[in-house]
Amino acid sequence: MSRAATGEIRSKLNSNYARKLIEPITDPIYEDSYEACLLELGSGDWFGYIQYIDLNNYIVNIKCQAPTKEELVAVLTDKLHEAIELEENEHDRRLEKAIDAGAFESLAEKSAQNVREGNFYDWETLKEMFATDEQ
Repeated sequence: MSRAATGEIRSKLNSNYARKLIEPITDPIYEDSYEACLLELGSGDWFGYIQYIDLNNYIVNIKCQAPTKEELVAVLTDKLHEAIELEENEHDRRLEKAIDAGAFESLAEKSAQNVREGNFYDWETLKEMFATDEQ
């Protein structure tokens, strides 16, 4: 992307540019929904970006450019899915690492102790307790 195109995008993002649109983008698999900012550039192309916060609490920007709004939305949707898929895989990897390190053994022992001591409720009793709390 040239400096002129970058400058045009920045100026339009920071203004009340008439062709700046906010479009909901939903991942077809995970059904997560994000807002994408779409801009029609002077060349007739479209630029768009989505921001989300990753597992490390960093703001991640998904950006792309396409000749039409429809193509831009399709590409943003694909890139969003790729990013969510990477996040899910990283989350699973971290969870497996924590399990292997024994991070949940104390919780498992506490649960087993509660069962041995009779400090638990069966599912039907829990549903009844929650139903009376809601009324």
